[in-house]
This record gives sequence, C-alpha cells and structure tokens, in this order.
Amino acid sequence: MSDINDGASLITDGKLTFNSEGNNIKGSKYYSRVIHYPERGGLSGVTIGRGYDMGKRTRQEIYSDLTMAGISQEKSTIISHSAGLIGFQAKEFVRVNKDKIGEITEQQQISLFKHTYRSYVIRARSVYNQKTKDMREKPDWEELQPAIRDILIDIVYQGYRGDTIMLAATTNNIDDIISLIMNSSELRRDENSRNRVKYLNESRAR
Repeated sequence: MSDINDGASLITDGKLTFNSEGNNIKGSKYYSRVIHYPERGGLSGVTIGRGYDMGKRTRQEIYSDLTMAGISQEKSTIISHSAGLIGFQAKEFVRVNKDKIGEITEQQQISLFKHTYRSYVIRARSVYNQKTKDMREKPDWEELQPAIRDILIDIVYQGYRGDTIMLAATTNNIDDIISLIMNSSELRRDENSRNRVKYLNESRAR
C-alpha cells in the first residue's frame, strides 16, 4: 500500500495544501489520483489530483493544464468534459467515468499540483492586497511570516474568500492566526483535515 502522501517529499512549496487535499491510499475516499467528488456544501466540481477542481474551469483550460502535467491527450479530453459541473452533476460524472479514465501517475499529480499552486500564490497575494488596501500600516505580502503566507494560500486554495483572516494576517503574528482559526466555526471544522494550527505551531521551530 502506498504511503498516505508519498509524493509530499517532492513538494517544496505548498506542502500543507498538498497533504490536505487527498492521499495515496487506493480505495480511500480521499484517494486523489483518480477523478473524485469532494462533498463540501454542494459547491465542489469534479476534482483530480490534489485539489484541481474543474467546477469553474473551461474545457480548454483543463485540457491544457492536464496535458502540461503529462497526462495523455485521450485521458485529458475525457476529463475536460467535466468543465463547469458542480454538485450532483459532478458526482454523476465521477460515477460514470471514474473507472474508464483510471489513474494518473504520482509524477503527473505532482506536476499538476505545482502548476496549480503557483497560480494560487498569485491569487492569494492579490486577495491579501485587496482586502487590506485601506490599512495604513501593514506588512507587504513578502514580509509576512512564511507559515502565515502558506495558511493564506491554503485558505484561498480551499475556496474561501478569506475576508477575516487576511485582515488578521496584518499583525504578522502566529498566535493571532491560530486564535482566529479556533474561534471560527468554519475554519475550526476544517482542522481535522487541514491541520493549520499544527502547521503554524510547528513553524515556530523552523
């Protein structure tokens, strides 16, 4: 049996997010190397790899990203037909097509994640700058503690708007971020799978 995250050692940026978006245990509900449907409030789309959600992507975008990651043209074409599907439609697409499509390789999963994560770094920085634009004194994105930046990216990657946590991040204080997570019913609910508080606490020793 594969380790729960045996590709994580090859991830330098975004390891928190990579580890939170699935595992490599075949047959597990969270096995990520096949198309799957993360049931979270009915807003998810068909997903492949570590959080590559196709619910808000175009066919062309999906095909380009998947082939760039080394996935075959045939497999990428089939998967791209899930573009725009969310909720029940996404779940049904997975049911009908999962076995036909089969698995992607670990290297393909890693390549897809690295490409996707880079775009979310840019997106999270943009969200941070937009949400804090009216604050006179705040650290620039690059001045935030690396672990805090990782948390903000992970929040955006998961699909949250991040209104409150972006403002909290301006103190650049790990304890403030932990306090916000533990006092937010939404973020606290995610702790079992995301482990953000543990990640922040461990970062103190790095």
